[in-house]
Amino acid sequence: MTPKPAFRRPLTATVLGLAALFPVLAAPQGAAAAVRYSGRTSQRRAVSLTLSNRRTSVLRFSLAFRAACQNGELNSGVETSRIAVRRGVFRAPGSATVPLDGGLSARTQINAGGRIGAGAVTGTFRLTATIMNAQGQPLDTCSTGTVRYRATRR
Repeated sequence: MTPKPAFRRPLTATVLGLAALFPVLAAPQGAAAAVRYSGRTSQRRAVSLTLSNRRTSVLRFSLAFRAACQNGELNSGVETSRIAVRRGVFRAPGSATVPLDGGLSARTQINAGGRIGAGAVTGTFRLTATIMNAQGQPLDTCSTGTVRYRATRR
């Protein structure tokens, strides 16, 4: 009988706090009130954004996702702050290695972006991850595919 890998069950990673993946800007001094948006992704998961009053930066971006793996799935989310907005558009690519349950880790590539409209923010998110064992050997690969989202002003 072949032993089942530890990642066979759905993984829940703490991908929250991957702020290092995204461009970080200095917090504005005396910042005015923020504009909040919330909505759903194409995976029917939550997304929320907080924009600066002048909509020149994303103060907070949070998105929950499900990534299909060869041997199960990865359920998690990302949260970051201080993404620059240029002409109503923001982009936040990045990569990091994140610890998982059971001594495993995930080498991740993330690409998020969006467009700020009159009453909504729309965009896409994509994550790919290679699940590694404690020795750094790849065990599995996971991907969200392109996840679309729409968040309306609260």
